Amino acid sequence: MDKDRIGSVEFLLKEYEESYNHMRHYDNSVVALIKFIFSFNLGLLSACLAIYNYFRDQPLMVIKPLGYILVMGFAIGIIFLCLCTRNRVYFVIVARHLNRLRKYFSEKIGEEFSFNEMYTNPEYPEYFNFFSTYSIIIYLISIFNAILISVGVNLIYYGFLKLHMWLFLAIIIIQLFFVIVYLKRKEGKNADEAVHRHKS
Repeated sequence: MDKDRIGSVEFLLKEYEESYNHMRHYDNSVVALIKFIFSFNLGLLSACLAIYNYFRDQPLMVIKPLGYILVMGFAIGIIFLCLCTRNRVYFVIVARHLNRLRKYFSEKIGEEFSFNEMYTNPEYPEYFNFFSTYSIIIYLISIFNAILISVGVNLIYYGFLKLHMWLFLAIIIIQLFFVIVYLKRKEGKNADEAVHRHKS
């Protein structure tokens, strides 16, 4: 084996190692994000409920401010949703790259080593998979966001602490629609197109 080929193999092995670390980083990032989101939303809702009950005898004093706080919480939740969705794009690109590298080595090594217990299809994972961990996290963020905005709107416009069911359902559907369309549109694109919208 000539030096150039040895150098290429060493590069690919190093690329595989770094890509694997990259994929693990994105996984850890989304876990940390969901922990923060749960804490943020539960803390915000608990604080609003406590303040609302404390000022029950003087509700007009706190109803609208609490509503605006929840609406602001919804806006922050949308940012969280965007971060999680974007993180999914990065994760898929790196995971597919790892699969491509495994496939390459599988074809070169032949029968000396079998990769049949590990993913080798560079077309997977899909950007949107209905049952993936990322999708479940996106559903949960969307539900939390819908709770915040529906309760916030009820406080601002109707003056009572209650879930506005139609708004709740509508906001969930709207969020998921945009996320799914965004992720589906990434299919069939290389990394530069998917992330930077630049054809390489």
